[in-house]
Amino acid sequence: MIRLARLRLLILGSAVTAALCFVAADVRPGLGLVVAAAAVLSHVLTLMKPVRALPSLGLNALVLASAGYALLQAAQQRTELITVVAEFLTLVLLIRLQDRRRLRDEAQTIALSLFVVIGAILTSNSLALGLLLMIYTPLIVTAIVYFQAHAGHAQALRASGALGRDAPEPATFGVAGAAIWSLRRTAFVAIVLSLLLGVIAFVVTPRNLIPSVSSTWGDIGATSPSGFSDTIRLGASGVISQSPQSVMEVVLRDGDGRNISGEWLTLYLRGAVLTDYDRDTGSWERRDRSEDRNDTDDRPASAGTVVVFRPEPEGTTRVRQEVTVRRVRDGTAPLFSMFEPATIMGDEPGRFIRSRSDGIVYRQGAAGPFRYVVSSVVNSTMSNPRQVPPAIDPGPRIRELVDGLLDRAGVSRNPLERDAPANRRAINEFRAFLREGFSYTLEMTSPMEDEDPIEMFLFRTKAGHCEYFASALAIMCRTAGIDARVVTGYAAGEFNPVVGHFVVRESDAHAWVEARVVPTRWETIDPTPEGSVPHVARRRTGLLATLRQFYDALEFTWVTSVVSFDQSRVGTASRSESGRGPVLEMLSSVGQTLRGLVPETGLGRWAALVLIAGAGVFGAVVISRGLGGVMPTLMRAIRGVLSRMTGRPTTGTDPATRFYGEALAALARAGHEKGEGVAPMHFARSISHGDARVRELVIEIVERYYRVRFGGVAMDSAGRAWAVSAVAELRWRLQGARDRVA
Repeated sequence: MIRLARLRLLILGSAVTAALCFVAADVRPGLGLVVAAAAVLSHVLTLMKPVRALPSLGLNALVLASAGYALLQAAQQRTELITVVAEFLTLVLLIRLQDRRRLRDEAQTIALSLFVVIGAILTSNSLALGLLLMIYTPLIVTAIVYFQAHAGHAQALRASGALGRDAPEPATFGVAGAAIWSLRRTAFVAIVLSLLLGVIAFVVTPRNLIPSVSSTWGDIGATSPSGFSDTIRLGASGVISQSPQSVMEVVLRDGDGRNISGEWLTLYLRGAVLTDYDRDTGSWERRDRSEDRNDTDDRPASAGTVVVFRPEPEGTTRVRQEVTVRRVRDGTAPLFSMFEPATIMGDEPGRFIRSRSDGIVYRQGAAGPFRYVVSSVVNSTMSNPRQVPPAIDPGPRIRELVDGLLDRAGVSRNPLERDAPANRRAINEFRAFLREGFSYTLEMTSPMEDEDPIEMFLFRTKAGHCEYFASALAIMCRTAGIDARVVTGYAAGEFNPVVGHFVVRESDAHAWVEARVVPTRWETIDPTPEGSVPHVARRRTGLLATLRQFYDALEFTWVTSVVSFDQSRVGTASRSESGRGPVLEMLSSVGQTLRGLVPETGLGRWAALVLIAGAGVFGAVVISRGLGGVMPTLMRAIRGVLSRMTGRPTTGTDPATRFYGEALAALARAGHEKGEGVAPMHFARSISHGDARVRELVIEIVERYYRVRFGGVAMDSAGRAWAVSAVAELRWRLQGARDRVA
């Protein structure tokens, strides 16, 4: 006995696991609470007799609201498009769980869960997602097998007239114990084959395929990796959300190769140097010098080749950083490092481009996990110390503030009268002023009309995040005649002693200042209050912290040994000169074409996004309905063709039940063809023939077929002899009837 309630519970578990896959992929604990609430509500509604659902009008309104939210996310360009689509499908799946009155509703739930899992896989490759997929696979395979059994049973009842067209499906599906075990064996074999095919696909597929495709779609309006931006836009409103998602791991070694550890050490990993500030827009940007050949150092490199940008002078202190990035974007991406890189080595072929003006190294190559080793010289003389940031007019209020702080520090206002110690005293005074009189907050406030965001921070709100602190210090230094620039990257200090590396998370994205205290050197200065730096604020001790460290270590092993499995061998063999294989080139080309259809601004962008979203929803509906319509129709057509080609029905091909198929073939030739979906016994009892023995024989054959096929009764020699005799007698009587008619 197979209960429909058990099938509904199985499908509910599959759908909830699929939703949790996206929660784990996008690190959305808040959405996880919504998933739990939706699961409980769906389970309560499913247990009702009869099964009830929330009003259709309310569910449709929720779907429209979800679509509007997704369009808003896509238009604001804050999240990759694939993540937006996956989140939308997750919300639709949770809404769909509240309306499960018919089996076709369950089919749509199954299809949506599959789409959500695909979106989660394209969003992340984390260990948590891998563990959830191991749970989801057996659940969804078993649910599909049991769903097909229930759907076939209900279809047979409707074809026979025992169940009305609009009547609800029966609550139970009565089959013999052997048949249940047969279903379970089928589900088990399907699970094993699914896992086996997944492993094979994992081994033969280039590791950079999925991340690159994801990156291509995500490039519609958003080109920066998560948590980091190479520009600063002050003056926005809202609350900054912090994600604990790991971005990279860094192993720090000294010049002798010894591991440098320290729970109170902060790694300032530089990603972009911003020199140009626009008061009208409140934005810091990096001056584009890509066309200046004197500013760039372009070096091609094969995997494992050390590229030397600057010779390391004797007697200098060298720091070696072994960096494992979870995912770099396709094309040109910055490689984060401390100080200015002297040498670099990557585990994949590509090009390294170094900017002489700010010391940032960029990589040109395919997207995906990437490991590199960079060597830096501590507090070395910068390669281009003559590069002076552009002049900035700070305004009279900031100038008056800076003059007062210089007087308080006992430092001359004239830059020409100051030496290096005096400049350092001035910078320390500015930093102390910001750290003591200002508060750190993730709540952003918009400036008033024509108000400079930095002036708003210094004189009105006196609260902001790291970008405000860095911007204020840089402006104050320049006002005092000290060259300064804003640097964005990551400030990491979460050391994992289990594996001996620093963990860098999205929430570690940070901004600080580099000031030229002496003419030939830029020094790192962080004005953000020390206790407010993300990695310092979340330092924990105790059992939970230890468990988190072990989990991080396991996830690091997953990324480096599983996700990046044999990356160089598999990836290199399948790439073209551009670094990507033919399949990836085709997918990238399609993505670029679609991107070209979306205008950058205006009403046209909204219209294009609406059309793309509508096409995606329409495709999802068509495919989901295909589970209950297109595929069964296709299978029936294939069976019909095979039946006409062989002259016999395709049912009963098992040698033990071949007699049943032979009986059906004989009946079909005599004009008694069994319809698709008609139960065998119902068909046998409905036969009307001039020879009453024909009907009796068919009933006896069907009963024997039931015992063998579903009852687990073995066919011995006596049973096979009876079957041959019964089919022969049936043919003789049917042939005799045809001869008498002739």
